[in-house]
Amino acid sequence: MSDQNENHSYDGIVEENNRMPTWWVWLFIGTIIFSGIYYIHYQVGGGQTLKEEFNLAMAEVKALQDNAPFGVGVTNEMIALIEKNPEALIQAQKVYTEKCAMCHGPDLGGKIGPNLTDAYWLNGQGSHKDIFAMIAEGKAEKGMPPWKAILKEEEIKALAAYVHSKKGSKATEPKAPEGVLVEN
Repeated sequence: MSDQNENHSYDGIVEENNRMPTWWVWLFIGTIIFSGIYYIHYQVGGGQTLKEEFNLAMAEVKALQDNAPFGVGVTNEMIALIEKNPEALIQAQKVYTEKCAMCHGPDLGGKIGPNLTDAYWLNGQGSHKDIFAMIAEGKAEKGMPPWKAILKEEEIKALAAYVHSKKGSKATEPKAPEGVLVEN
């Protein structure tokens, strides 16, 4: 014969035989129902797994990046970091030789285009970002084409770093100074 109010006492601790609180019982039942729905959705119903959700989110981020305006967020510091990377400068030199040397000369001393090694600048102050903007946007009235449709943003950043790294170098046959003297 068991009594529902039967007490047990061990080492001075009294254990009473009480019913669980109703909210605990409903919480337990709720977790069982949730686990059933979860199982059906992900195992039987073909719901997206975490990996699929991640890949979908990354595709959305890539689409946003691809549709973002060109050059947004580019800073002098960002390009200065590229300038410290010798491998990036080697790649940029290849792009320069292929795309820019015909106008600015193989040693950046200037031909049709201005000398890029001196302290005189036609546009901007010769900062990393100014050089990046000039390469990307060009200057049609001066014969400088916009390269943003042809080169990737990373290539233009590296090219800007390369040009900036050559400031103050000596060209073999430098073109006469053009523009405004910028002292840094």
